[in-house]
Amino acid sequence: MDDFPATIISEGLNTKRQWYLYEEIRQFVDVQKQDLVAPLPLVSKPGRRVAADSDIEEEVVDHQPQVVNSLGKKVKNSFRVALLGDFLNFISHKSIHVLYRLEILKSINNLLENFPVSLLQKLLSTDDFVKKIECFLKTLIEAGDYEFQVCAIECFNRVVTKDQKAKILRKTGQTSFVTEILLSIRVDGGHFETDCRAALNKLNAQNSSVSSRVYTFQAESVKIDEVRVR
Repeated sequence: MDDFPATIISEGLNTKRQWYLYEEIRQFVDVQKQDLVAPLPLVSKPGRRVAADSDIEEEVVDHQPQVVNSLGKKVKNSFRVALLGDFLNFISHKSIHVLYRLEILKSINNLLENFPVSLLQKLLSTDDFVKKIECFLKTLIEAGDYEFQVCAIECFNRVVTKDQKAKILRKTGQTSFVTEILLSIRVDGGHFETDCRAALNKLNAQNSSVSSRVYTFQAESVKIDEVRVR
């Protein structure tokens, strides 16, 4: 039959877009997926052109570097804000399996490593973002997965500064019990892991839900390199 439309063959990403993904987006992608989502392009980076009447390469000069840099910073920050908001919304959907949400949560923590503090403070001043944090903290309590809970607490401490924690916890309507637990976790001096474990034991002990409660069991023995240490 000749009634079908002509087949359109995709030309793939152009050189500029490939380099944009590699230089700007790759850093926000999980390490194991970086070469899949934003690999190193096989073509040279654009920025040089060949003069029309000779074989001499001529440098493309940018006469307004300050304007371009300023615009690039604004675009990158807008991307960060949008990505962080979408990620938090995704994590708050209980209908999505916790393992998928855990992978996104790990990506959020990677994203927050280079997130401008001033931008986070601006976000926390908006009611919409505080509402996202409220839903996020509810997910932390109901997750039913210890690794997810640890990553969620790490994320909360990356988003909210030490001085802002109490204020944000009040604004999100957390109980005094939950507030006390989250404020007890120290993120410096190598205390995070032990404080986090103690806090989550208390938090999970109060969860009466069979489907989301996290259980821990005391080890009868522990071996390291076939040497029993307990």
